[in-house]
Amino acid sequence: VYPEVGLEPVAYFLSFARLAPVQAVWWGHPDTTGVPTIDYFVSSDVETSTADSMYSERLVRLKGLGAFFLRPQFVGPAVDIITLRENIRQQMNLPKKFRFYLCPQALFKFHPTFDDVLLDILD
Repeated sequence: VYPEVGLEPVAYFLSFARLAPVQAVWWGHPDTTGVPTIDYFVSSDVETSTADSMYSERLVRLKGLGAFFLRPQFVGPAVDIITLRENIRQQMNLPKKFRFYLCPQALFKFHPTFDDVLLDILD
């Protein structure tokens, strides 16, 4: 199982080799690989009914994500969000009344149509 084909070169090029009788890719990179030696794409049941046609692999839909993540436990001092916001405002030379929006993802993960959503928020 390759969890990250397409995110770094070694895994991508290894995926072209038939290293196991059955090979699968997981949703670490949310796109089809297009690699003929990958047999299955393991995803979740949120895929549309027509999603099979969007994958070169056979699509396997699990109930949920097929992973469990523990809630992180913070061991450091509590963060004063008001002070943090004020520090950011001053460092960026923003007016006292401003709205701060954050989309913590790599840019390549945003679909171009999401630009319209961002514009609507900012208007």
